[in-house]
Amino acid sequence: MKIGLYLGTYFLDIKRESNTLLMGYKNVCLNCKTAFSTGMDYKEIKSSKCTKCVEAMISVSHKFKPPKKSDISGWKLVSFLIENGFRFDSANDESYKRVQYPKTLEEAKEFVRLYKAPPQE
Repeated sequence: MKIGLYLGTYFLDIKRESNTLLMGYKNVCLNCKTAFSTGMDYKEIKSSKCTKCVEAMISVSHKFKPPKKSDISGWKLVSFLIENGFRFDSANDESYKRVQYPKTLEEAKEFVRLYKAPPQE
């Protein structure tokens, strides 16, 4: 159990006298088109399975806003971005300005081309 003070999104750890940013995350099931908010720390992410289809869920940023289940094109967009390594964290251009996530699949293709990290050797 941590002893400290919670200040908005920061936790002041009294023992270590350091600031630790608390980060939430969500688990997403692309098969069932569902998302669940879980956890407050990326260091403690637990893999989980969907309660409906028992497939492994994918962890994404707390910033992720799932489309409605009936929004087929919205879920295709989410799937495309996740498959290309985007987990809905902040994205920045080469001058470190924050860029918005795409709203359509066509925009997403350009977004991936511009912002996907090159494969590591």
